[in-house]
Amino acid sequence: MNKEMFDGFKDIKASHHLISQTKSKMIAAGEKKNKSFSYRKLSFSMIPVILILLAFTMFYSSMPFNKTAQAEGDLMAGVAAKKIDVRGALSDKFINSTQSFSIELFKNTVTSGKNSLISPTSVFFALGMTANGADGETLNAFRTVLAKDGLTLGELNKEYKAYADELTQGRGSTALYIANSIWFRDDFTPKAEFLQNNADYFGAGARKLDFNDKTSADVINNWVRDNTNGKIEKTIEEINPGDIMHLINTIYINAKWEKPFDIGQKASQGKFYLGNGTTQTTMFMHLSSQLDYMSSSSASAVLLPYDDGRLAFLCILPNEGLKLYEYIETMDERTITELMIQKTNTEIAIELPQFKAACNYELNDVLKNMGLGSAFDGYADFSKMGNAKENLVISSVMHKTFLQVDEMGTEAGAVTDVMVCGGLGNPPTLVFNRPFVYAIVDTKTNLPIFIGTMENPQN
Repeated sequence: MNKEMFDGFKDIKASHHLISQTKSKMIAAGEKKNKSFSYRKLSFSMIPVILILLAFTMFYSSMPFNKTAQAEGDLMAGVAAKKIDVRGALSDKFINSTQSFSIELFKNTVTSGKNSLISPTSVFFALGMTANGADGETLNAFRTVLAKDGLTLGELNKEYKAYADELTQGRGSTALYIANSIWFRDDFTPKAEFLQNNADYFGAGARKLDFNDKTSADVINNWVRDNTNGKIEKTIEEINPGDIMHLINTIYINAKWEKPFDIGQKASQGKFYLGNGTTQTTMFMHLSSQLDYMSSSSASAVLLPYDDGRLAFLCILPNEGLKLYEYIETMDERTITELMIQKTNTEIAIELPQFKAACNYELNDVLKNMGLGSAFDGYADFSKMGNAKENLVISSVMHKTFLQVDEMGTEAGAVTDVMVCGGLGNPPTLVFNRPFVYAIVDTKTNLPIFIGTMENPQN
């Protein structure tokens, strides 16, 4: 098996080795007293873990339930990932299209009065893998959603590979790992081109499993657990009788603030003004430093960099009197970029609440409204995946996220399950004591890896 492919898919050595290195460094940095690997006690500040799980089922499938267990089969044993030249990728067309997708997805998942958090990055990587099995009008639908600026599937593939390669380059103490895998029902034969494209552009491994064997769910869960360093313990309870395949993407990030909040100035209690007019007592963190400050006619914002020099935490505070949902309505694919263009490095004091956010979504209607409806109906065309008795369709798309912010940084994770069956003068002060928008952004492309709203730090 080609070493550039995901060797860890067979015995999980590659991914486990990377994670073990991270663990060793963190333990050596100050966790010698506790030999168990405790996320809460680690000295690092950010572990975004992004999981995309896509399960394809047959439309009106009548596949018989076979209780005979069969051996797992490595479908990538004879597929060598080609060396792809991605020079010149990360084009303006890709960045604009992906920014549009990210903001539209975000706006369609916000509910007034509730905290929200999604990971557009993990969703578009997963959909990109899936698009390589689509054809006809279904492929056109994927391009409508993912490539509004007119990129072809071949161009999208190169852009996704280029972006993944850049995100996973080591910088500072930041580590970002991306892994992809495809799991097939053992009586389904995928097409070679589908496997080859996912190996070439997504580094995906592929394996057959007996989906009728209850332990197959454990095999998939164990792969996910190993590739998220135990952060996500279980992704599926069982494999549905009609499931044909699962496509899984994981992203694991470990980073620290470049400028941690002042530990000496302990967090203090303060009032957070909720959107309904009431107040909530919460703990606020404090930081005074040279930071990138931004403002527009409707909001002020600050950029909190992580120590890799590329990723950063963006906090956007709508102006007094402007409700959060009113500000979100004005957002489009230009909003983050226009803010970033205006950034001024200046001395600034900020107060940011400590908070956690956890959200669950079913994205079926959201993706249909964005233009992917034909992938969900009986006329869907996923014929490039392989020959099936009946049409393959997406039956459900689930997305689950988690994020925590404290003095040392951010911990975040996401799970998506797609089933187919300032200025000068006095230093400005920003007090995030009312609902605001936040995002973990890639400052080179201005693309949000996570984006959400904080309506109530105590929820």
